[in-house]
Amino acid sequence: MLMVSLLTASVVYAQSGSELFQKNCAPCHMETVGAYETGDTITNVYQAPYAKDVVKKLKAKTKNRAEFVSFIKDYINMPSKRKSLYGRRAIKDFGLMPALNGVLTDAQITKLANDLYDNKY
Repeated sequence: MLMVSLLTASVVYAQSGSELFQKNCAPCHMETVGAYETGDTITNVYQAPYAKDVVKKLKAKTKNRAEFVSFIKDYINMPSKRKSLYGRRAIKDFGLMPALNGVLTDAQITKLANDLYDNKY
């Protein structure tokens, strides 16, 4: 029984940042839920702000990797209107991100945040 528990735990912790992103973030931040057309331009619509846009905005707001990772860790666990990078309009359009506290371990969030910082998505 102990061996099964250890193997299960090692599989969970062995997930790459990309796997964590695909499972926990991409469904809202990458997959289109529709599109709208203005003139000759078609714009995709997502359930949440597009991942690359979030990363770009957060990099502009933070001074370095450590601040970036710290923000991601804090926001994933306890999102709030006050912490939002996008303000009231985005919260009105998308709603507030659900808290993932307890869904990912601290180590998993750190791995995910570092991959985001390195622009892997």
